[in-house]
Amino acid sequence: MAAFVPSEDHIRHCMLFHFHAGLNAAAATRKICDTYGEVLEVNKCQSWYRKFAAGDYDLNDMPRSGRPVQLDEDALKSLVEADPRLSIQELSRSLQSTWSTVQRHLHQIGKKCRQGVWTSHELSDSNKDQRRTICTSLLTRLNSDPLIMMEII
Repeated sequence: MAAFVPSEDHIRHCMLFHFHAGLNAAAATRKICDTYGEVLEVNKCQSWYRKFAAGDYDLNDMPRSGRPVQLDEDALKSLVEADPRLSIQELSRSLQSTWSTVQRHLHQIGKKCRQGVWTSHELSDSNKDQRRTICTSLLTRLNSDPLIMMEII
């Protein structure tokens, strides 16, 4: 049987229980770590105890500012396909994200900026067929009349 690994939520409930039982943060941390292993640091328990002492018993994290955790790649893809000439700055403003996050996700969805236009990094099947046709045509021309190719060069 696998060992039980408590979630953050479970540990916070344990801290609240020990707070109401009258234990201090260090004793509560020792009891929780004795039960579940090294899952809690004393300073983290102390910060939750300060919150509980202030009368706030909400166990959810407070919303924080900072960069968004995720970027909607589908929205990014649709923006780039709708207007492939948008700059990273314009895309980041539209998606309310940072420049570096947009750049990283553009690379992840296989887009490269070529001459100011976002294009696929990989060649499509039609691009590959077109290149094969052109190469075959050039080889045929070279084999049939090598002097024509000298004029091109």
